[in-house]
Amino acid sequence: MSKDKLSKRSRAQRKWIGKNSLSPVGKPPPIDYQKLRRNLVITIIFWTIGFLTIPDLLLWPKMGLDNSWRVGLNMARVSGLQFGKDIVFTFGPLGFMYDPVFCESGAWLISVIFNLFVHFLLIQTIVVVMKKLSAGLWDYVLMGITLMFALPVTCVEYKLLFALTVLLYFSIVSQSPTKRLLMLCVFVSFLMAVASLVKFTAMLISAGVLIFMVIFYIYKKQILLLCCMLLSYIVSLLALLFAAGQKISSFPAYVLNSAEISSGYNSAMYYEGPWRDVFVGFFAVGLLIFLMVSSILKNKPGLISFILINIGFLFVSFKHGFIRHDAHINVFFANTLLVFCIIWIANKKQFTLLQRCLSLALILVFIGLIFKGNQKLIIPDLGGKFKIVRSAATLATMDATSKARLLEGIKQRVKATYSLNNETLRYVDNKTVDIMPWEISMAFAYGMKWTPRPVFQCYSAYTDKLDMLNSKYFESADAPEILLYTFSFFMDKRYPLFDSPATFRTILRKYKPVFIDNQYIVLRKADIDTPPASKIISVLDTEIGRPIPVPRIRDGYLFANIDMDYNLIGKIAELFYKVPGVKIRMTGNRGTSEYKFIFSPAGNGIFLSQFVGDSGELFNVWQGKMDDRYDLDSITIIADSPYFYGKNIRVEFFEVPL
Repeated sequence: MSKDKLSKRSRAQRKWIGKNSLSPVGKPPPIDYQKLRRNLVITIIFWTIGFLTIPDLLLWPKMGLDNSWRVGLNMARVSGLQFGKDIVFTFGPLGFMYDPVFCESGAWLISVIFNLFVHFLLIQTIVVVMKKLSAGLWDYVLMGITLMFALPVTCVEYKLLFALTVLLYFSIVSQSPTKRLLMLCVFVSFLMAVASLVKFTAMLISAGVLIFMVIFYIYKKQILLLCCMLLSYIVSLLALLFAAGQKISSFPAYVLNSAEISSGYNSAMYYEGPWRDVFVGFFAVGLLIFLMVSSILKNKPGLISFILINIGFLFVSFKHGFIRHDAHINVFFANTLLVFCIIWIANKKQFTLLQRCLSLALILVFIGLIFKGNQKLIIPDLGGKFKIVRSAATLATMDATSKARLLEGIKQRVKATYSLNNETLRYVDNKTVDIMPWEISMAFAYGMKWTPRPVFQCYSAYTDKLDMLNSKYFESADAPEILLYTFSFFMDKRYPLFDSPATFRTILRKYKPVFIDNQYIVLRKADIDTPPASKIISVLDTEIGRPIPVPRIRDGYLFANIDMDYNLIGKIAELFYKVPGVKIRMTGNRGTSEYKFIFSPAGNGIFLSQFVGDSGELFNVWQGKMDDRYDLDSITIIADSPYFYGKNIRVEFFEVPL
């Protein structure tokens, strides 16, 4: 071999050694024990924060609105009901995983594992991100405080989706091997599919993230990653639907009907809160836009990517917090706090003084607002967290007999809150049952054959289409044999009979009263197939604030279709924020009362024969016994902000025979 060839080989060997070894002589570098200790301490501290903010892992079935939909989701799973067809709600086929309610051992354990996994996935993602950013001591302190304040008040789907968007963001800005990126795509896509089937709003956020990643991969010509992410999401979605016992044919209905619920949520669940929160919320939106524009002008692709990949997350959080502006606002504060904290740590060296001051001020304001409304959740309770874990671990390790005995005791306690008498239980016996307006926990406690209407809590039938879904169900052969109906003024001072007007008219005809048990009217399904012909009494055009005279009839039930809608300004405001709601003033022999008015389902015909005040009076109405003392003279649609609504309101009064 020539000298030149030997020389070239020698140079190639030295080059290879220099490239693949961190020491000049090919020996491994000395271990940096100080860095290892530092990383270990950071991990221990952040996982301790994770333990101190661990969510509740054991909820018991109880009476009440929120408790009942949680129980309903678990009962729907056990019964194999199809979401989108049999069940229409804001949660999906995996919604039972949202809260660990002990209705059935297997579902509860899956929910516990899911909640723990998501919680500590976010913690570990933050730890990895902080190391990647070479964060300083004060950055760790700020992030630790942020997690202590944000994690106790945010929801499981937001935790999961934020962790996933952060992972995707760092896959964008880092130069990782293709194989590792492919594994990340599969991991993220699977978890986004899980989130999509837990709650519909999570599907909307996931869709936004997927759109951003598709555009990014096309721009970078990374077609393999693009195909991997889309295919993994679709395959995971189908596999999870199959595992949850869902038919693929029901999935389009799940998407469309869930979208209908989301569209009606704005007007139906409107709730006003302090202007202080509104100012902070719009300041956060303004600052985000300012940072975005500044990043575009100064060509900072990293910050642009982070904002864009989280835009859906922030928008849904904004709507979540401000439509229902009560305790829900803390979810928006917590989610936005997490986003701005990452932005601050990742970009503070590149920020101008103004940007740094505004961002840090907003972070501190969010921390203060969250603490003000959630001191009990924020203040560390080490003993309480050990109790949560110990209770869950004890239940998980019980044998089947002990679990069954414990669950039976829980059911007995729930029964005591309802106190149905023996006559009711004998009459219901083994018949199919639905309960209105929402107390599904009763069906669970008494072991009833629950066969629910699609929108299984009346207040959630936010639109005329959702109301008609329930109405058609009660017209069908699958309708339950027994209805337990109570009249309750509970949700936002809404008049109960206006929540699902078409449904109420259908069951008023299709079901006959048997007796009344405390506040529950026991109704039986009657053999009535042909609906009676309704007769139009009068039609008039009116406007907001003008009294509408109510006709008096004696031979039937009186209903009124009320047709009103937002104007263009109102539709734009509803899309990006919310529109102040309207009320209905009811004037009659009982005096004047005002209630929150959901105008979309009112187009299906609200009941106006008389003002009903309790279950006893409604029982008489069901028997066709009208009482002159409760007649209505007029109704009036009123609004604090009428300029968001169309000027004309059409009212069509019609009569249905008794």
